[in-house]
Amino acid sequence: MAMITYERQQLEDKILAKRQQIDFERTNLEETIAFSAENRENPEVMEETKNFDDPAQNVADSAEMRSL
Repeated sequence: MAMITYERQQLEDKILAKRQQIDFERTNLEETIAFSAENRENPEVMEETKNFDDPAQNVADSAEMRSL
């Protein structure tokens, strides 16, 4: 009887661990999607965010950069 209880406890622990792993992976995936570069773009402010990750040399004219 004790062996059956022990095996049952082991199986329940494995199931719980697997559920926690799935929940963690789901959360990680949702956050990756939510914070990805594609999701920072809003159609209303597309021009402002279009070059968000570009260095200043690619966005501004070199003459403007010198004047700054």
